[in-house]
Amino acid sequence: MTTDSLAGLARKVKRIEVELSDESLMKSVGVKGKQIGNRNIQADAGGDLGLSNWRRGRPINMGVRFDTVSAQTLEIGPRPRARGAARVLSEGRKAGVSRRGRPVSASRGKGTWDRASAEMERELPDVARKHTSKVLRKNFS
Repeated sequence: MTTDSLAGLARKVKRIEVELSDESLMKSVGVKGKQIGNRNIQADAGGDLGLSNWRRGRPINMGVRFDTVSAQTLEIGPRPRARGAARVLSEGRKAGVSRRGRPVSASRGKGTWDRASAEMERELPDVARKHTSKVLRKNFS
């Protein structure tokens, strides 16, 4: 091997390292997880992510977000303001009285987040594998 071919190989390895970096991989997995979560919430919330009847005048955005916790850990879940509403959508609630004295009816949980989590556990490893294969194919074919 000549010095030029070694330098070329070193550049290729560096490019692969960047494309397979934790940040790039986490983003592709996170985007797919977000899509899965949003799709499940929309199915159970009546077609939108706003939960328009939850709070009058100020609907809660039930959209899913992802955050990189560490180099190998990704957290996918409802937005912080929507965590309570997501729990009610998933588990239901008992009848009672709101803080303002209004009656609150009971609701049955739909298992939204449990379904979304199970789907993510099935599909996200494939997303990571496909991302890795795509990068390797692109650089070695």
